[in-house]
Amino acid sequence: MDDLKQLDKYAFQVLTMIEEGYSSRQIAQQFHLSYKTVKDIVERFSHWR
Repeated sequence: MDDLKQLDKYAFQVLTMIEEGYSSRQIAQQFHLSYKTVKDIVERFSHWR
């Protein structure tokens, strides 16, 4: 599934930025992702940390 590969690609960077205090909206703008996509990444991958 292409979507999952896409999420995987951004997951580490997104989670790192969340830890550094960036908001989901700032991250979405930086990576040209939708706000919903960023929230999905955080929900899906945050348990890995």
